[in-house]
Amino acid sequence: MTTVLPFRATAARPTRRRGDVLSQGRRHASSPALQVADGVAAFAAGVVVQPWGEAVASAPVAVALADAALAAAWVVTLTVGGSYQTTTLAEAPATRTIQLATTVPLVVLLLAAVRGAAVDAPRLAVLTAIVATLSFVQHAAIDRVHRRTRSPARIVLAGHPHGVQWMLGDLESTGRVSVVAVCVSEQAAQSDFRAPVVTGLENLRACVSDHAAEAVVVVPCRHLDAATIRRMGWDLEAGRCGPGVFVTTGLPEIDARRTQVATPGRVPLVHVRHARTRGAGRLAKVVGERGAATLALLVLAPLLLLLGVLVRLESPGPAVFRQTRIGKDGVPFTMLKLRTMAADAAELQASLSAQTPADLMLFKLHADPRITRLGRFLRTYSLDELPQLVNVVRGQMALVGPRPALPCEVERYEPDALRRLSVTPGLTGLWQVSGRSDLSWAESVRLDLRYVDDWTPGLDLRILLRTVGAVLGHRGAY
Repeated sequence: MTTVLPFRATAARPTRRRGDVLSQGRRHASSPALQVADGVAAFAAGVVVQPWGEAVASAPVAVALADAALAAAWVVTLTVGGSYQTTTLAEAPATRTIQLATTVPLVVLLLAAVRGAAVDAPRLAVLTAIVATLSFVQHAAIDRVHRRTRSPARIVLAGHPHGVQWMLGDLESTGRVSVVAVCVSEQAAQSDFRAPVVTGLENLRACVSDHAAEAVVVVPCRHLDAATIRRMGWDLEAGRCGPGVFVTTGLPEIDARRTQVATPGRVPLVHVRHARTRGAGRLAKVVGERGAATLALLVLAPLLLLLGVLVRLESPGPAVFRQTRIGKDGVPFTMLKLRTMAADAAELQASLSAQTPADLMLFKLHADPRITRLGRFLRTYSLDELPQLVNVVRGQMALVGPRPALPCEVERYEPDALRRLSVTPGLTGLWQVSGRSDLSWAESVRLDLRYVDDWTPGLDLRILLRTVGAVLGHRGAY
């Protein structure tokens, strides 16, 4: 049975509290700078769209005022359209770029109409691109400074204790928010939350006010159906408590760029697009990475030959270690590495298993006695993985992707972990730049699933750049 909460629908306008001031200040802190930037760009469009000629000679002040008026009209248009509106936890709407691209031509055409001048289409297209790009860069720069200088947003979490506790850890890990209190539907221990606890969702408005919160994040539960959440928003609005209510979707590890809100009926729907595991983007990735790996092998061939000779001289056994790994769609392949252990490392593993940490899925020791002195150096700088470029050229691996798994690991995979096998494993990946061997099994799987589901070419580029720092920093390399 649905619980109906006795929210107070107060018609009187209460005194504005500190939380309201904080919220409004954060919401519009960067708006003046953004508006000035767009106004300057619009005025510049008027200056360069058409030679002024006789119009300027006869009435320069009038022409300049017309340009300024239309630049102001542009800023007003963007303001009304919501380009400068941000909330406590969200940045400006993604429609900003679209508004810029569609508004620039209108402003230019109006300027031309005022002056009685003609504007050719190619000139207008180039000008649109230049001005829109200029404004977008200005917006991005100002937003970046604003994000770095503002303090964490003060929020209150509301919902069932279990869901609130999970959401608390997730939000605070970002560093963007500070949970100043939690409002739970039933009794919960204070020690579970690291924040003041208020019991009873009917007390949410008072909780927000008392802790000067800037936003409310609601975790839906059986006490919070759609109608109750709507009444909760009304009550917070009547008390001028924050900019609104944020409702969690319950979809962890989903990149916001894959989601879109659709309203085919009265109830908004969250559309989650499929991951980009196939298609032209993936084909371009394969072609580009295999070409880059081929070039890298040609350049690094002398180094690989030298390292192979040193491995053979230090200890008996082959220079290249071959091991069966599981690739895309569960297809096994032979992965290549420079040998970093003694030749009898496999026989010694059984006696060392007792020293393995509780995370039994991965066999890793901080001080593995099987690793040779040269092998430790090779692992520290990831030089032992250079032969995997051959696997990339063969199409068995990618430069960036999930960690290549052993057959014994795959046999113990839970259903979620099998998702890692839907793409080609990589020489580096989120696991490599986030801690490598220091990561737990669960964390390693989480990062790989995030990569598979949220892949973009830009993500690959960021991982490759971060790989340089991870290798030089030696974190998790053993």
